[in-house]
Amino acid sequence: MRLRRLLLLTSLPAIALLIAAAAAAGSMTAAAANPAPLPFRVVMPGLAGGGAAVPSPGEVSSQVVAVHLSASTIDGLGGGQTLTVYGEVRNGLDHAIAGANVSITVLSPSGAVLATGATIARADTIPAGGTSPFLVGFPTIARSDVTLQAEVTGYTDPATAAVPAGIVISVGGPQPIPIGEPDPRTGEIPMSPFLLSMDGTINNTSANTIRITEIIVAMYLPDGTVGLVASTSILSVGRTDGGVPLLGPGESASFRLAVPKGTLLALGGDVSTRTFVNATVYTSPS
Repeated sequence: MRLRRLLLLTSLPAIALLIAAAAAAGSMTAAAANPAPLPFRVVMPGLAGGGAAVPSPGEVSSQVVAVHLSASTIDGLGGGQTLTVYGEVRNGLDHAIAGANVSITVLSPSGAVLATGATIARADTIPAGGTSPFLVGFPTIARSDVTLQAEVTGYTDPATAAVPAGIVISVGGPQPIPIGEPDPRTGEIPMSPFLLSMDGTINNTSANTIRITEIIVAMYLPDGTVGLVASTSILSVGRTDGGVPLLGPGESASFRLAVPKGTLLALGGDVSTRTFVNATVYTSPS
C-alpha cells in the first residue's frame, strides 16, 4: 500500500500522550471501542468454547491481521526527521487474543527495504471482532514517501479476556498549553509551540475497584487508516497500587493528554477517534 503524507486536522473528540516515547517503546495496552478498557492475559492453547480450534502460541490465524497503515514524519512543530508508522490489529476470530506482535517492513518507492521493525498492539487484549492500534518509530528514516508491509507474527489466547465493564471516558477538544506567567506589559500568557492538551474524565460506574494502567486514543482518517496513536497513565486519583491509579465504585478522575501540535495539524478531513483503556479489576491483597 502506497502511503501518503498526512495533512491538516479538524474534529477531534479524543487523543493521547507522548507519541515519540510510545513509538520508541512500540507496544502496550488493551482495547475496546468508545470509552473502552483492556488487560493483559496468559496463554491458553487448545480449544476455545464450543470446540472451535484456537491457534497455539506461534500460530497466527489469517483472521488476525495488521491493517489501516499510515506513515508520517511530522513532529510537534510540523517538521520532523523520524518516520512513525501507525496501524491497527484486527481480530476476526470468535474469541479474544492478547499480546499481538506486529512486524513492519518499510520499502522505498523502488521496492528496496529501508528498515524493518516490530511492536506490540497497544491493547493488551483484543476482543473477538475488535481492534487495537499500534505504532512504531523508525529514527533512521526521514521520509514518508514509502510503502509499508505489516503482519501479525504472534499472540496468545487468554483464559479470561474480559475488560472491566462500567468504564466511561470522555475527552475534550485540543487546547493550548500555558508554559509561563503572563507578560507584565501585555498580559498575554505564553503557550507551548510544540504541544496541545486535551482534558478528559474517566468514570467507574461498576461495583468494583478498577486498576487503570493506561488510557489510549487512536485517531482514524475518513478512509479508515490510523493517523495518530497516543496515551497517558497519569490520573488525578487519591489511591494507587504500586503507582498505578485505582478508581473505586462510582469514582471519577481527570487527566490531561499532551499531543504533538504539528502532528494534529497534519491530520486532515473528518477525523474520528476511539478510546482504549488498559484496566483490570483490583483485588486487595489479603
